[in-house]
Amino acid sequence: MVILTLRLRLEEYTSTRESSSITPYPDPLPRTLRDSGDSKPPHRKHKSDLKPQERFYLDFQNKHMSHYHYGLNTDTRGFVHKFLIDTALSHDALLQAIISFAAYHHAVQSPDGKLQDFLKPYSEALRLLRQGLANGKPPDVGDLLTMLQLSALEVWQMENSD
Repeated sequence: MVILTLRLRLEEYTSTRESSSITPYPDPLPRTLRDSGDSKPPHRKHKSDLKPQERFYLDFQNKHMSHYHYGLNTDTRGFVHKFLIDTALSHDALLQAIISFAAYHHAVQSPDGKLQDFLKPYSEALRLLRQGLANGKPPDVGDLLTMLQLSALEVWQMENSD
């Protein structure tokens, strides 16, 4: 149900943007997808504000991972490398979940990779997600994407634990 809701909102958003000749996803959290209770836009980090290891894994995600890692058949609208990353820059839990996912894939693909490198950002993503959900507000798009990202990591781990 959550995936269907996200997909419908994303399609609704992109269809309105496509008709106006604006490139897809200029704002990672369009007003229609933001928590309606927030009157100000969330603080957005810049990649240069991140720790070197976080930048490394975001670059790894951008260069070595594709929509297939997320179970998507296509990504013509830039969901994986544009929307997801831009949303993560204003949502710390999602940022840590993406870093964890990239660290996991880096560890699996690299001969000198260490699987424990993904555990710290994974734990941080869980902590931040729990903290955000404990405040009583309904989950926003960043929370839902964080849950999906953490679930994707769990699926990859189960499939490769043979």
